[in-house]
Amino acid sequence: MACRLPSRRGVEAPFRDGRPWTRDFLARDVPTVRLFDAAFGSRHRALRVILWLHLPLIVTVAVLGGHAGIHFGQSEDGHAAMGHTRHAGPSHAGLLWLFIAGVATWAIVSGVVMSRRAQAVAASVGLLLAAAALPHSWPGGRRWESDSSGC
Repeated sequence: MACRLPSRRGVEAPFRDGRPWTRDFLARDVPTVRLFDAAFGSRHRALRVILWLHLPLIVTVAVLGGHAGIHFGQSEDGHAAMGHTRHAGPSHAGLLWLFIAGVATWAIVSGVVMSRRAQAVAASVGLLLAAAALPHSWPGGRRWESDSSGC
């Protein structure tokens, strides 16, 4: 007796050989490819270089954009000496530095772990965190907040 699942169309979709239809789909439509060690190593090194290059980029953009919570003094009109008119609050700056620490942590983990799967996951998570941190460090990246002071 075959187990049955409800399908999207309201017709029951049977399991095939005791497996759900998703496994059949994955087995049929997703190729099983395993890279040689040299190919994986070279691609992983390239991704790690890209991941490490994100760190100075995010920090530089955040500091120069005034979103890192680091200020280089005040001018006589009360604005930052570097010409920035808007500063990030402590919670936003802390969140940004948390993202930067996460990127650095996953960049280190991607080079320390031994399994290829763990290396790939660590590099992917690090790149995702870098992609999430960059818009927050960019000047004007926090457009949902209004500045009513006119500064």
